[in-house]
Amino acid sequence: MAHENNLYALRFSKHLTQKQFAEEAGIHPGVYSRYERGETDIPLSVAKRIAETFNASIDYIACLSSEIDYETIAENSDMVKRAEIEELKRRIEQLEESIS
Repeated sequence: MAHENNLYALRFSKHLTQKQFAEEAGIHPGVYSRYERGETDIPLSVAKRIAETFNASIDYIACLSSEIDYETIAENSDMVKRAEIEELKRRIEQLEESIS
C-alpha cells in the first residue's frame, strides 16, 4: 500500500485538509484518512473519482508514477483564483448598487 505518500502529496499540493480533500472527492473523511495512512487499499472506483476530482492520474494515485502534473495544478489554481476574483467583483458591484 504505497499510495499513501502520493495521496498526501496530492492533497498537500491542493492546500486541503484531509476532511476537505475527502469531502471534495465524495469520501468519508475517516475512510480517506485510512487510505492516506496506508491502512487500507483504495478501490479502483475511488481512485478514479480522486483522479477525476483532482486532475491526477490513476497511475499517480497507485504510485505507478511519481509525477504530479504541476502545470495542470497551476492552471486549475489560476482558474479558481480568477473565478474567486470575478465573484468578489460581482459582490462589490451588488453592494455598491444597493448602497446608492
